[in-house]
This record gives sequence, structure tokens and C-alpha cells, in this order.
Amino acid sequence: MKHKCKNKYDVIIVGSGPVGSAAAILYAEQGLSVGLIEKSKDINSYKPVCTHFLQGVATPILKKLKVVDEIEKSGAIKNFIQLWTKWGWIKPDPAVSAEHHGYNVRRKTLDPILRKRAAAHENVTLLQGYKMTTLIFSGPKKVIGVEAADLDGGEKHKLFANLIVGADGRNSVVAKKINASYEKRKNNRTFYVSYYKDLKLTSGLISQLWFWGKHVAYAFPCDGDLTLLCIGLHDEQLAEFKKDYKSNFHNFFKELPDGPDMDSAERVANITVGPNMDTQRAVHQVEGVALIGDAMLSIDPYAGTGVAFGLLSADWLVEKTCRSLLENDPIALLNSVRDYEIIHKKKLKEHEFIISSYSSGREFNYIFPPERAVLSSAVYDQKVANKLDLFLNREVNLSDLITFSFLARLVRAQFLRAFKA
Repeated sequence: MKHKCKNKYDVIIVGSGPVGSAAAILYAEQGLSVGLIEKSKDINSYKPVCTHFLQGVATPILKKLKVVDEIEKSGAIKNFIQLWTKWGWIKPDPAVSAEHHGYNVRRKTLDPILRKRAAAHENVTLLQGYKMTTLIFSGPKKVIGVEAADLDGGEKHKLFANLIVGADGRNSVVAKKINASYEKRKNNRTFYVSYYKDLKLTSGLISQLWFWGKHVAYAFPCDGDLTLLCIGLHDEQLAEFKKDYKSNFHNFFKELPDGPDMDSAERVANITVGPNMDTQRAVHQVEGVALIGDAMLSIDPYAGTGVAFGLLSADWLVEKTCRSLLENDPIALLNSVRDYEIIHKKKLKEHEFIISSYSSGREFNYIFPPERAVLSSAVYDQKVANKLDLFLNREVNLSDLITFSFLARLVRAQFLRAFKA
């Protein structure tokens, strides 16, 4: 699908994945004209490797985007999760979890749904088969447009807008062109991912996640009657694992407590390797540009927060900048983009800290309130498990857990744990 290229928009978004398409829809719904640049010529293109686990915090945004019905009809699974730690299984109550569920849905399904929804909007021009080659500056620190090349004919177009949004992922070209710097935290795990058909989980269709020493593993049932299996392997065992990674991948899951029935299932995709994806947050001082999704914050994939945090970032950016764009007020726009960046960091900093701390390769055993107290208590106390599930769905921050009643539940659970021991 190729629309006629105009040379002026209110907003230009580079990248039409779920986050870029979501931002395009949200801006367009407010009456703003949007140029959505996508280098792939296929409207059904998608990112092949992802956890496909959208936390509950993303569901209200999916509803705002009016795609929930289509996602559910496509076979997406309302996701609930159980966690295994060395203290045993944490099993939140599915009835309680249903109030804030997310979805397990492959990017093969999700990406086209959102891109087609964006393309169908009268205020969105989807420029497929176009590649952003450079940004257009009016000064050292002010961007006013992009140059995009038509990949069919090679013709280059200069496109102008009051705001350029980089939604082009971890290795963002937009971020590179504005010389963004990064706050980084090292990830000491390598990820191995594949899909299985006819895989039986002991939890049925409930997702499972194992904190297995310094490693992490999960099994996420998703649409297409498939189950995604992933291992986050600590670097200290990487060399041995790589010697026969196909057999080792299979056997790793067989050794997990209450692990899936590997021998009765069929692996239907190659095992993809994702090496050491460090957590990185972009920082820049260029006017006329905003970053969303992984271009803004790319985080350890074990937590499966990429798409959910990306949708949040799109929603926050549109909410903060929409008025200044409608009023064509450049000073207000500059301030509103900075407000967005402050909110992004403030609202996600606790999750970012916990996730990136675990990315170091440590086991779960510290951080206030003590992780061992929370996780071990959640095994014995249903209300603690339910509250933890809210945190894992990114509905609440770590600080929201530290209430008198929650701490009292921890003490009660520790007595119960000691008694049963």
C-alpha cells in the first residue's frame, strides 16, 4: 500500500510497528495530519522475535486504539502468569488477574492490525517502501523535517513537520541522527527463543516463568495454537550451552520444576539467539524530535515489557504534545516534549531499576522491600501473590507495594512459611 507523499504534516513518525502506528492513530484521532514512514513494502510485515506478552497496563491503550475486538478474534490469549522461584510457585488468582489482564499475541498478528488501523485513518498517510535517510535541520539543535527515499524508484522526498517522532526501535536511526546519548545498564544474559506446537503446560493456557538460579525461562501460549519458549542464559554457562544449543534448549525445559512436556511437542521454528540486550535509555537535547518505544527505552527482554512500555510512551507523548501541535505553538511544543520525557522516566524508573538490576545476572535475593520476603510470601499468601501480579502487569510501581497492610501480609506469610517448614 503506497499513499501519495505530501511535503507537510503536523507530525512525522518514523517506524510503523505497534508503537509508531499507535502514536499515528492517537494523533490522527485529535485531528492532526500524520506522515507514517515505513521502509517495508508489505503492510503485513512484523518483528519476528518478541516475547508477545503484553502486560495489563497496555489493555486500556488497546481499547483506546479500538483494536481489542480484532485482537481477540485473531486468537490472542488473555494472559495470566505463574512464577516459580526457589521458594515454590506463585499463583495469582485468575479471577483477580482477569480484572487487569493483558494479551499474549504474536507480532505477526499485532503489527498488521495496528498498521492497517493507522493506514485506514483519513488523517494518516502511510508511506510504505520509504526509508528515512536523514533529518532536516534549521539550526544545530532544531529539526524541521526528514528526507525519505522511495525504495522503488530511489526518488528522495523532503517532508516537513512540527514534530518528528522516532519509533524505529532499539537501533533507532532517528536517535543516531540527533547524536542521542544513552544511559546503559549491562545485561549478562543471552536469550534463546523458539515456538512449539502441541506443547502441554502443567498450567494449561496460563503463562509460566521460572527464575532458575541466575537464568530465567518462560513459556507463553499465544495465538496460532503456538507456545513461545525462551531461555535467558547467564553468560557463565553460555560457552557450554552453545556446544549443542538445540539439545540443550530442549533439555533445559525438561529439567524445570513442572516444566512443559517437551517430548510430545514439535518445534516449528528455528531457535533464535538474542545476545546481551543491554537496558538503554536515550537522552538528547534536540528540538523538534521525540523518541518513543524502544527508541526511547530499550529494556531487558526477560520482562516482556517492550510493547507495553512502548504503547504507554506513545500515549503519554500524544497526551502531552497534542495541544501545542494543534495550536502550532513551537515554545509550548518544546516544553511539552520535555514534560513527556520527564513523565516517561518518572513513571517507569522503578520498573526500569528492578528489571535492569536483575539483568546484571544476579539471582532474586535483595532490594527493598526485600525480594526474598515478597517472593517467598507470595507462595504462601494469596493476597500478596495478587498484589505482586499487579506489579508484574506494570499496573503499580514498587513504591505502591510498600503499605502497612502489605507489609503486615508479608510478616503473616513468613510466620506461615516457618510453621510449614
